[in-house]
Amino acid sequence: MHEIIAPFKFFRVMHTLTDYDYTLPQELIAQTPAYPPESCKLLVYDRATKTIEDHSFYELPNLLSANSLLVFNDSKVIKARLPIRFDAKKSEMKEVI
Repeated sequence: MHEIIAPFKFFRVMHTLTDYDYTLPQELIAQTPAYPPESCKLLVYDRATKTIEDHSFYELPNLLSANSLLVFNDSKVIKARLPIRFDAKKSEMKEVI
């Protein structure tokens, strides 16, 4: 059986802002939601073979075992900004509230 996990669990640890810098071609950025919604992509990590596989969300029932636990997150993103100040002498950032 497969385990559906967040990709960050098997990628290397990121330490600096430049670790997150990569080229993402404009044509790979979704402009509209998938239709039908269950056709959206699903990245699956197989712990037994240590491989990453591409699937579609509609395949999820076939990827889970009988003892799988699903956790649903219905949180929302709010439009907010937290001002910070960078102290170059101490190489640290501080919240400005």
